[in-house]
Amino acid sequence: MSDKKLFAVFGKPVMHSRSPQIFNSLFNYFDLNADYLCISVDAEEEILRTAQSLNLSGFNITSPFKQGIMKHLDDIDEPSRAIEAVNTVSVKNGKFLGYNTDYIGVIDSLKKHGIRLRNTRAVVLGAGGAARAAAFSLLKSGAGRVVLMNRTEEKAINAARKLGCEYSPIAKAKEVIRNSDLLISCISTRQNKIKPDYLKKGLIVLDANYRDPYLLQAARAKGCRTIDGREWLIYQAFPAFFQLTGQVVSPKLYNKIKNCAFIEENQDKTNIALIGFMGSGKSTVGRLLAEKTARRFVDIDAEIKKSYGKTIPEIFKQKSDAGFRKIEKSMISKIIPSARNTVFSLGGGAVLDKKNRSIIKENCYIIWLWISVPAALKRIDINSRPILDQKTPETSAKRILSSRMLYYAGISDIVIDTETSKPDNIYERIRYETD
Repeated sequence: MSDKKLFAVFGKPVMHSRSPQIFNSLFNYFDLNADYLCISVDAEEEILRTAQSLNLSGFNITSPFKQGIMKHLDDIDEPSRAIEAVNTVSVKNGKFLGYNTDYIGVIDSLKKHGIRLRNTRAVVLGAGGAARAAAFSLLKSGAGRVVLMNRTEEKAINAARKLGCEYSPIAKAKEVIRNSDLLISCISTRQNKIKPDYLKKGLIVLDANYRDPYLLQAARAKGCRTIDGREWLIYQAFPAFFQLTGQVVSPKLYNKIKNCAFIEENQDKTNIALIGFMGSGKSTVGRLLAEKTARRFVDIDAEIKKSYGKTIPEIFKQKSDAGFRKIEKSMISKIIPSARNTVFSLGGGAVLDKKNRSIIKENCYIIWLWISVPAALKRIDINSRPILDQKTPETSAKRILSSRMLYYAGISDIVIDTETSKPDNIYERIRYETD
């Protein structure tokens, strides 16, 4: 298990991403020993630090960091330079190398539907990384006219000028769209200014925002041909997978991967479990999260202490690590399966047991609060941690974290770096992702 590689997608928000399903399915297909994470960050400056800290072998970038990440990379490919956005970063010999595969995803998803792009009249909504990639792919494929429209007109003007296409004020959306063959939307629903009467029968509509069906539903009602944004996601993932792993993905795998990317996630879980290494803030953040979301808070270590009338170091001393893990397993089996609307703070070693992992995964939305060893040791009282070697705490902490890392990775739904964040900020990030 120690040879397992870690990959991830960074974004804000990122919980909605279907990239973990796609990439983990590809890892299984190619029999690669790897896991793929969702990591929430506040700014692109956090991305490389977190990637280095977690020893990621590569990662993807989603909104809103596709453009900002570029200045932090060692090199980027030519499409990324033209589009001015990166969505894939490979790590080779300590160097961070950026690629753009979004534009390939646009071309291939349209080709799958038999759509000829040469001389096509197209409208692209948005001016961010995805929109720029869409416009670039259309121009590259010989579209007759490509028009960028964005709520902030200046961004559309600048993007259009650099890409070599047209722009139009959003106020003229109805006129431009009704005189076009293809509409690609790269904006969120709350920004969507497109009304159903702007659409016409036969218009081809591709919506990158696969989380909300508003635009595609309106388009279908108008007799448009529609393409789900998850198709774009899958087709950009194939070349991204090659950049990250060196494995060539055949288009024939599309239907197999589609079943994973399109499956609806279970939304019935009302519990949240916080996992992670000592000092990551599980108890502090857990109490705050429970209070703010009207949930019950349960600290498994505190429940063990209350039940046995002894401190955790005392239990370790009396029963050894193995004895404590047996008690911990019994407590998790007793409390978690029947819980509802509860935030759990779990001991750092709870993930070592296979049955524990199964119970937690089945009953909770799992948030891994990440912290590096040096930062963790600054936050804790080393004398209160019986599993640490008091003479060489950093060495033993690194060994312990290394033995748990891949278990955390294997069950977490999202990762949040707590190293430079205060509890209030961490809580806000969790709410932003889970609302």
